[in-house]
Amino acid sequence: MALKLSTGLRNALLGTVSTITGTTLAAVEDTGTYTITDSGDGLFDAGFCAGDIITISGFTGTSANNQITTITSVELDGSEMEVVGTLVDDAAGESVTITATSKAWHDMFKYSIIDVYAGSAPSDADQAETGTKLLSITKDAGAFVAGYLTNGFQFDAIAASVLSKKSDTYQDAGIAAGTAGYYYHYNNQYVTGASTSSIRMLGTVGTASAQFILSSTTIELAATTTLDSYTITMPAS
Repeated sequence: MALKLSTGLRNALLGTVSTITGTTLAAVEDTGTYTITDSGDGLFDAGFCAGDIITISGFTGTSANNQITTITSVELDGSEMEVVGTLVDDAAGESVTITATSKAWHDMFKYSIIDVYAGSAPSDADQAETGTKLLSITKDAGAFVAGYLTNGFQFDAIAASVLSKKSDTYQDAGIAAGTAGYYYHYNNQYVTGASTSSIRMLGTVGTASAQFILSSTTIELAATTTLDSYTITMPAS
């Protein structure tokens, strides 16, 4: 099976970026923690992810809040996101716009997670997962929380049009026993189920001649499985 890209991923690669404009956005400083809040709870649905570089504009009460900064976390209810840098309290009511910088494939899957399933793969990457989930692969099998940077998967630097996993150890203890058939690779938002807007990709699992290489496709309950190799090649045509 060829690597399959979700509609959301293809749109992002073509230049669609996360953005939100509204009078529900506020800047909040709390003992050295700086957040953008949204009483309309729209930040997650707009597509913002931990690690995104964003441009903030439209604050008139404190113009210093209009800046370029980086998101460090996004709450799943869309109510707030923490950022790097310094913000000054500025209440909602102004028409504020926040726009993420367009990202390459490599960057869209920073701090991501990979689930491995038994059985046949769905027909495309917009479809809901099928079969039994066997693994949720993270850095050092650490806990992953959508919207946060901790323990997420990352690709290494691009070399000769190939993306490969970083040299970090990516693994998990078997959630269930079974034979690995395919994987879903989700971005930091970790949106599962049927979706035409989420950023994710779908591919084969194997011991050779697959995007995603394991030493064995036989997964045992509670036994640790380590990702040996994972490459994505951008063809010349």
